[in-house]
Amino acid sequence: MRKREEKNSSTDAETKLVVRGNSSVRAEWLSRVTSTWQSLAPNIPCANPRELMQQIETAMSLYPPAETIAERLLLRCILLECFIQVTARIARIPGSDDVRSRSRRLWTGGQQRLDDPTESFQSAMRLLLRYADDVTDKPLHERARRWLDANWNSRTPLRRMAADLGADERTLTRHFRAAVGVTLKEYQRQLQLARGVQLLRETNIKVEAIALLIGCQSKTTFYRMLRKTTGQRPADIRRSSNQC
Repeated sequence: MRKREEKNSSTDAETKLVVRGNSSVRAEWLSRVTSTWQSLAPNIPCANPRELMQQIETAMSLYPPAETIAERLLLRCILLECFIQVTARIARIPGSDDVRSRSRRLWTGGQQRLDDPTESFQSAMRLLLRYADDVTDKPLHERARRWLDANWNSRTPLRRMAADLGADERTLTRHFRAAVGVTLKEYQRQLQLARGVQLLRETNIKVEAIALLIGCQSKTTFYRMLRKTTGQRPADIRRSSNQC
């Protein structure tokens, strides 16, 4: 009986020690965090990307924020393990190198070791899982459209896009034109022109520099694109912008 009392007393003392000080971990917090992530872990390899993001955000709302240095370090380790597992899953998708690199920068960029890692973790997860959702659920032409929206100034869009999307170049070209009504090159020119017009209206950058920024080989090419599409010259667009 006496030994049991001593054991209980020792356990109580350890529990109190756990919840005391900036380098300690609250016992209740630790229990809720570990149980939450243990229940989520089996879903990571197989869940739908959109559903997995919802599960992650729900999981992170089920326990109170980390308060002490020890809690933040422990949470960082748990979230890092989840990040590694999701990244390994995304790595199976052809052409995912860039998005994985950007997600790593979100996870580590500007984050000190003793900071709460929750916000950077969620940003990195959203990027990875949105990409996975696009690849698995969206039609090929829609994924190609999104790729061009993000890489409108690429000089070799078809080759890079086909590699990133894991598609054959001819199949990609055919599907895009059938669904969107214009070729990939024409769609890219629309995006380049829209960006060029925006720069003319909102900046004082020289026309030659704008032409290079949007991917045109020369100022003459940019002039032709403007005249053909808008019927205006760069000077006309800038003049009309200044008058507004």
